[in-house]
Amino acid sequence: MVDQTSVLNEAAAGLQGLAQMQSRIILHAGENSVVDNTQLPHLDSDRKVILTNNVYETLKIIIDGTNVRGAEVPFLLFGDYNNSVFVFDSVYADVSDGDNPDEANFSRDLQQKVFDFGLGAKKQENKVVAHGHSHPQHGKYYLNFSLSDMRGYFGMRRKTWLQNVMVCGCLLTGGNFNFVFCDGKDVYRIDNVYTQNENGQIVRLPSFGPDVATLGYGRNMGR
Repeated sequence: MVDQTSVLNEAAAGLQGLAQMQSRIILHAGENSVVDNTQLPHLDSDRKVILTNNVYETLKIIIDGTNVRGAEVPFLLFGDYNNSVFVFDSVYADVSDGDNPDEANFSRDLQQKVFDFGLGAKKQENKVVAHGHSHPQHGKYYLNFSLSDMRGYFGMRRKTWLQNVMVCGCLLTGGNFNFVFCDGKDVYRIDNVYTQNENGQIVRLPSFGPDVATLGYGRNMGR
């Protein structure tokens, strides 16, 4: 049974978090207001994201397709959280909704995927979902999250059927794999993002940096 007091407290915390987000805006444009990535608080330094090779290769395809089509692509990442590490091993994307360059609309199919994942997580522990989208490389602020993105993360955190699931956000842009974590009170940037290649090597991926799309996606970090 859902604890209504907890739900109300989380909703209040979310409103406070969004109000705080206003101070991090560098361009006011309604829901498309631009959030300054550098003003987001950092998650603990020992927290990290690891993408399985399959997920990583799929995200590279999304990045390349986004830049070719000049349109945002919505996607979801699912995985587990263990020992301060978010491990994403499943990805679902919907390129059919990527025709609007200014907005990644989540289809009913993607929404159903989140709902089903949340229901399944009630019987499991340490599950995590990332609400993701891509940005084509145009304009001045394509490297940044928007206020609308932040509202989406807070909204997911309040879903009763995601109570047992950790909520992250992901923005693919300029060769960067930008991940954030939402605890219902604020949104925190995750600076340590990795993938494990087919040879078992751990590769660090660019995140929250300048446009590095022309430099390659990652560098070998060994084991």
